[in-house]
Amino acid sequence: MTHKAIRNEHFIKLKDIICSCIDNYIDCKSLISDIHNASFDDKNNEYVYPNNSEINLDTIKLDDITEYRKELIGLNKGCRFDPLSAVDAICINQQNEWFFIEFKNGAISDTKTMRSIKKKMIHSLWFIPFLYSKSGESLDELFSDDFSKFARENITYIIVGSQSKNKLYHANVQALESSGKHYTPPGFEQFIGYYFKDIYMLTELELRNFILNFQA
Repeated sequence: MTHKAIRNEHFIKLKDIICSCIDNYIDCKSLISDIHNASFDDKNNEYVYPNNSEINLDTIKLDDITEYRKELIGLNKGCRFDPLSAVDAICINQQNEWFFIEFKNGAISDTKTMRSIKKKMIHSLWFIPFLYSKSGESLDELFSDDFSKFARENITYIIVGSQSKNKLYHANVQALESSGKHYTPPGFEQFIGYYFKDIYMLTELELRNFILNFQA
């Protein structure tokens, strides 16, 4: 599998911000993962983005980092703690366009799955400025002191669902992607322009093209 590394200053900046917050807990070299590993479904021991996809891409697995939230906010060991989840992957291109990528190895139309996706939207959007704040980095320099505006203009949320488990949706995805457009699953249109610049769905088949065209 060909690996596409992300070396632009925007992606490296986010990595450094996260590292400055959690370097007491993990080796910062492990912050960079890839799309294939980020797509792993540990419940079913499967990868949504398989190893035979020929091309791979760097990413930061934000979901893995949220487990250190207790330490970051200084809670004692006996304090009640409800772990939060975040998106599986974050990629940033040369134009400082951010992509939050969530993998689902099941039917996107499932009510429980939709609820999980929507929760991860909020948790992820809050966790990024929280990390910047904890690092002591100024939000003004990158986000013009308005992360909500930055998200509406620069962050796209991509739901990657298994093609075999989303056949009805995949027909729509395939048709729109072939014409240079994207398919937004029902129920998510309301968050475009409110949380994110765009929200759409791909399967592992279209994700390969996303990676091929990604300007790392």
